[in-house]
Amino acid sequence: MNLSATLLARASDPGRTAVRELSRSLSYAELASRVVHFGGALHELGVVAGDRVVILLPDTIEAVVSILGAIHIGAIAVPLAEWSTALDIRAHVQDAQAVVAVVGGKTGPLLDQVRQEVTSL
Repeated sequence: MNLSATLLARASDPGRTAVRELSRSLSYAELASRVVHFGGALHELGVVAGDRVVILLPDTIEAVVSILGAIHIGAIAVPLAEWSTALDIRAHVQDAQAVVAVVGGKTGPLLDQVRQEVTSL
């Protein structure tokens, strides 16, 4: 059992709110479904237990799902601050030996800069 499974299993009421933002929320049941689905998507990309997955997203529900989805399949989530510079991101990606990066919004172009120098992604 890992952190993802433990958190999702502790929900005594699947309809209870698990994650909330200002204008939306997910119940434990919805969160569990998205975590399993996202973990499956990572697995389809070839991510296996022990692989590092960089998460470069704003502090949103999607970031929570991405982190827990990586953990769910035994991968190691490496969350990075969305305000990181390309230089910082490159250093973290190289140090972590990440194989996949999850990006969204304005973080995509930053990762494009990094990908030119880091071939592991």
